[in-house]
Amino acid sequence: MRKLNVIVFLLFLSLSVSANAATVDLTNKLWVVDGFDTASWLGSELVFTSQTANGNNDLLEGFFDWKSNGVDRGRELFTGTLFSDLSLNIEGFQLINPISIQLAIYDGEVTPGGKSIINGTWTTVGGGTGVWSAAVVPVPPAVWLFGSGLLGLVGAARRKKA
Repeated sequence: MRKLNVIVFLLFLSLSVSANAATVDLTNKLWVVDGFDTASWLGSELVFTSQTANGNNDLLEGFFDWKSNGVDRGRELFTGTLFSDLSLNIEGFQLINPISIQLAIYDGEVTPGGKSIINGTWTTVGGGTGVWSAAVVPVPPAVWLFGSGLLGLVGAARRKKA
């Protein structure tokens, strides 16, 4: 009986890890990218516009807004996959207003809290390589205050109606 309990526990543990891993929501956030190849891409931005469950993984769509030395270098549209182990694979498919950028394939790891992407690498269609990471831009306190006040007004209006 003890052996059966251990097997059931291990099965539950493996299922819960798989089921919870891809539940990190990458959308509705602005990510700041730090990237380096032959240039510095500090302050570039990453936006995930959609995240759709596909089995244990999530399909992703979005874009990078690339900046180098504070100069806009263009937008790269991508599709990708967030795997159940929180590894990430993104593939650029279109450039908009490109200046010295190329389509690339990106790999990385999303941290369990979904606030950072670490250990990122990229390979361009031209064979160039680079490293990158990204972090969620925190919401400014003024936005929280405004949102809290708005929710308070909505709650007061509902109580008054009741």
